[in-house]
Amino acid sequence: MNLSSLERIYPADGSPEIIAGNETLHLHLQRYHYAGQWLLPGTVADLACGSGYGSYLLATEYGNQLNQIIAIDNSPVAIDYCKKFYSHKKIIYELNDVFDFRPTVVINTIVSLETIEHLTEPAHFVTQLASILAKGGRLIA
Repeated sequence: MNLSSLERIYPADGSPEIIAGNETLHLHLQRYHYAGQWLLPGTVADLACGSGYGSYLLATEYGNQLNQIIAIDNSPVAIDYCKKFYSHKKIIYELNDVFDFRPTVVINTIVSLETIEHLTEPAHFVTQLASILAKGGRLIA
């Protein structure tokens, strides 16, 4: 099984050598750094989190103002990978479909990168995100 694709990237154990040598991963990390600068205090939902490196980056580099990050993906392989390589006290990884996600806490910021272009119903996706985002919340996509 080839675990790496443009859809999901599995950067071994997150080692700097792997990350530095993977241009696509480097671009994804730049996007997460951009998102990190715009997070609102409170709870973040990282929807379609893939293998978890972005959620982990947000927690470790921008997590001071965050209560938690709820990271959702619909792939059991991805969620298992997240838990194995990118575990963090502020991150809850959840196997779920974005369209079925019903948070039990207020979501102040939604981050969903490299997602919408793969969907057959992007308008439905945006409607779903708007329905779970707190009033005055921020969507970074």
